[in-house]
Amino acid sequence: MSKKKQIKIHRVRSKQKRAEISKRRFKNLTRLRNLSKQGFNIEVKQYKTGGYPKKLRYRLKDIRAPRVFSMLRNTAEMCLFISNIQDQYRNKKGVFISMEHVESIDHDAIVVLLSVMIKFQEDSINFNGSFPRNHAAKKIVIQSGFIENLYQKSDLGQYYLKGRNNRMLTTGWTKVNDELAEAIMEDITPKLFGEKKTLKGLHRVLIELMHNCHNHANPEKRGTKDWWLSINSHEDKVTFSFIDYGVGVFESLKTKNENNIFKKWFNRVSSLIQDNSKIIEKILAGEMHQTVTNSYFRGNGLPAIMEAYNRNQISSLCIITNDVFVAIENGIYQRMNINFNGTFVYWEINKKTKTHPWTPST
Repeated sequence: MSKKKQIKIHRVRSKQKRAEISKRRFKNLTRLRNLSKQGFNIEVKQYKTGGYPKKLRYRLKDIRAPRVFSMLRNTAEMCLFISNIQDQYRNKKGVFISMEHVESIDHDAIVVLLSVMIKFQEDSINFNGSFPRNHAAKKIVIQSGFIENLYQKSDLGQYYLKGRNNRMLTTGWTKVNDELAEAIMEDITPKLFGEKKTLKGLHRVLIELMHNCHNHANPEKRGTKDWWLSINSHEDKVTFSFIDYGVGVFESLKTKNENNIFKKWFNRVSSLIQDNSKIIEKILAGEMHQTVTNSYFRGNGLPAIMEAYNRNQISSLCIITNDVFVAIENGIYQRMNINFNGTFVYWEINKKTKTHPWTPST
C-alpha cells in the first residue's frame, strides 16, 4: 500500500473517530439535561463523586443547606433555607439544593424539603441537588427513600413514600383521611408495645392537623393545600412530623372576617400583647376558646393537641408557625426573627405513652 493511500485511510479513520466522540458527547449531554429536568430523581451513582455536572449546575440557583439540617435543632437557619427555596418557586426559577456541607440531618427536615420540592416537580420547574459528603448524613437521605421515590404519586392524588428498612414513611395529601391513624396504629403499636393498641392521642392530633390544613391553610379556598406526614420508627419510640404550607396560625387569624369571634379575640389580645409567642401560649392553654365559647375546652384545634399532650397521649410536642417556635417539654415559647410560611408540628409516641385496648373501627 502506498504512503499516500495510508495517509488517506488514516485521515478517514480519524474523522470517523472524532465524529463518534462528538456523537457520544452530545448523547451524554442530552441524557444529563434530561436528568436535570427530573430533579432529585437521578441515579444515586451520579452523586458518588460528590457532584452534579457543572455544565448544568450553573443554570440553577445554588441554595446551600444548613450544616445542621434539622427543624428542631436549627430552626432559624432551616426556615431561612426553606424561604429561599420558596422565593425561587414563586418566581418559577430553578434551584440546586447544595447539601455537600451538611454534617447532621434529622428526618423532620427531610419531609419539609420534600414537601417543597414536590411543588417544583408538579410545575415542571427545574431543580436538582447533591448528597452530603458526611457519610452518616448521606446514609439518612438515601435510606429515607427521598430520592428514589420522589415521584410515586397514587391515582387518588396522594404521595406515598416508604424508606428503606421500613423506618420512614411519608405521605402527602389534601384530604382529611380518617383511616390513616388506625393504619398507623396497626403498624407501630405491635413493635412498640408487643401488641396492637389504640392511641387516642395520635388519632386526635392527626385529625385536628388535617382539619386545620383543610379548613384554614388557604383562606380563599378550602382543601387546596397539601399536608405532609413523616413517621420514623426507633427502638423505643416513633416520631411524627406534620407539615402544611398554608398561611400559618397567626396569618390565618388575621385573614378571617372582622365579625369572626376568633378574629375579634385575636385583635383584642394582640393589641395588648404584641408577641405571637405569648399569644400562642394562651391559645394552647385554651384561653381563646374559653373566652369565645364560655367553655374551658371545646376540643378542637391546637388546644385539643395540647390536651393530648397533657394527658400523656403524646410527648415531645413542638410547633413552628409564622414567627413562633414552641417546645412544650422544655417550656420554650420563642419568637423568631424569620417567618415560616405554614405550620410544622412534631410529636412522639413512646413506651410510656397512654394507650387503650385495640378497638378497630371495622
